Amino acid sequence: MLEDYMVEGDWAGSFANVYNAFLEWFTSLDSSGQLISGILIILGLILVGYMVYGILWLAFQIMKFSIIATIILHYMGYVLVKLLVVFFINYSEVNNQWENSTENIKWFWNQMYPSDKVQSQKQKITKKTGLAKQQLKANAESSATEKLNTRVKPKVFYVGDNVSNMFCTHCGTRFTDRMIEMMRNNMVCFCEKCGQMFVTPHEQNMSLFS
Repeated sequence: MLEDYMVEGDWAGSFANVYNAFLEWFTSLDSSGQLISGILIILGLILVGYMVYGILWLAFQIMKFSIIATIILHYMGYVLVKLLVVFFINYSEVNNQWENSTENIKWFWNQMYPSDKVQSQKQKITKKTGLAKQQLKANAESSATEKLNTRVKPKVFYVGDNVSNMFCTHCGTRFTDRMIEMMRNNMVCFCEKCGQMFVTPHEQNMSLFS
């Protein structure tokens, strides 16, 4: 029956004929028939998709295993040659060389086919590392913010009569001439050593420096 719609040498025409025949058949059904047919077609497409995926996955696994087996066989050949050489040079090292070789094969196999336990441990380590980095970053930002707030926290400084003997209330450094001049002109100055900010009230500043 399918041969009736096939056009020799014209795949596009054959596909168009089959598609048109399908549409003609589908539209000839009643509503319930179209609904059931549509559901069956969708399920069939899903099944075909899973089958294709399974075939591709199986082919990939076979190819992967073939490559791994080839690598291990070549490595075993190299190990046998090395063991023969070691046997004649230093017999006592044969066992150590064999153990090292088997450990290398086990490591390579685990890298290619990691177990669920190893994967879960790697995920836990990665997660813990990420959380630790975030915590360190948050702590550093918090510490920097606290230092900044402590350093630049404004303090009201009431100037006395002896303006030449003023000291920073934060670090104890004597006010320099430049700082006193800034107090007179701007009513604000910063400690040249620690950066502490000092503010003089407008009325107090005007009464003393006017």
